[in-house]
Amino acid sequence: MLWGEPKIGKSALALSVAYQMAAGRGVVHGHSAEAQRVLYVVAEGQQDFRGRLMVLKARFGHASDFRCRDQAIDLRDADSADTKALIDDLRQQGTTLLVLDTVSRMLGAADENSSRDMGGFIRTLSRIIAETGVAVLAIHHGRKAQSGDAEGLRGHGSLRAAADTVVRVTKLPGDTRIASVNESRAAAGGPWIAFRLCAQPINLEEDNATACSVIVADIPWSDVPESSLPRSDAGQNGRRGKGRDGQKEARFNTIHAAVIRVVQEEGLSPPESRNLPAGTMGVTIDTINAALDRLCPGATNVNKRKRRQLALGALENAQAIVRDHDAGMIWLVPS
Repeated sequence: MLWGEPKIGKSALALSVAYQMAAGRGVVHGHSAEAQRVLYVVAEGQQDFRGRLMVLKARFGHASDFRCRDQAIDLRDADSADTKALIDDLRQQGTTLLVLDTVSRMLGAADENSSRDMGGFIRTLSRIIAETGVAVLAIHHGRKAQSGDAEGLRGHGSLRAAADTVVRVTKLPGDTRIASVNESRAAAGGPWIAFRLCAQPINLEEDNATACSVIVADIPWSDVPESSLPRSDAGQNGRRGKGRDGQKEARFNTIHAAVIRVVQEEGLSPPESRNLPAGTMGVTIDTINAALDRLCPGATNVNKRKRRQLALGALENAQAIVRDHDAGMIWLVPS
């Protein structure tokens, strides 16, 4: 589940991630990714959605495995005709990722604060997952903090308890936004993606006019002060939570993704004498160093060198790369 205050960028981020995965990109916002067949149900902000989709198509090309539906689906009842039709569609199309934007629009006239109504929605999602094998990304609103009222997730708490992973989008001073893993049954908690929303012009051919949309642009973690990172949900009662460990995890993933991206673009196959696993590709150490330096453009040369050494050491310890000092190469080992 992805949540945050209204107008904070959660739908833009979800669409960006889903579209790039449907386009088969191996690295999405600094993280390794697998290709998905996506159905994105956009039930609010359809005009904004269409503009963002145009920008993504222009940037990443046509994604043949991306489908969208611009009407809400009533998912209150696991046995309803809407639910059965959706399950049939997901099966027929071989969909692997279902995005619901937003939860409140999938509840029809139900009360999102009601345990019974939210329980019905959760049972519906459980049936969809069990019968189709899809992953479900549900986008949900948070409450805007009022005087004397702590901000938090809107609606009944059973939805949060049922989610395998909960990601919150928050805004720092300026235009930086952070998507952080608050809770997860399998992944490490902490910061996940740092980004900003960048305006992009779009051409409206039917009106022969120009409009403006946004695209999600990554921000290097080196540009985000650790002291400004949001507290985890546990931190709302005054504890810091896993922010430091989460930031280290995020930096590791960002660096690993940078190595993957460079190898995909410039990779060479190793000689048979190296006896490396099938699918291993590599680039020169100088090429990797230049790519890692671009992740921290404001750092001094000494700090860049230290960060490179720590980063490559962490990747080597995780058995993600093999360093070949004699040949001046770094080999990326298939996971």
